[in-house]
Amino acid sequence: MVRALEVREKTVGPTHYRIAESLEACSRLFRRLGRDAEARDMKSRATELRERLP
Repeated sequence: MVRALEVREKTVGPTHYRIAESLEACSRLFRRLGRDAEARDMKSRATELRERLP
C-alpha cells in the first residue's frame, strides 16, 4: 500500500487531495497492524495536506 502511495505521488503530485486519502488509508492499515507510530505519521501528513488544500 505504501508503494501505491509513492506511485500516486509521482503521478498526481504530492499535494493532490488523493494523496491525503491514500495517507489516511495507510494510517488505518498501520493502526490495525499495531504499527502506531507509522499510523500517526501518516495521519499527521494527511492532516497537514488537507489543511493546505483549498
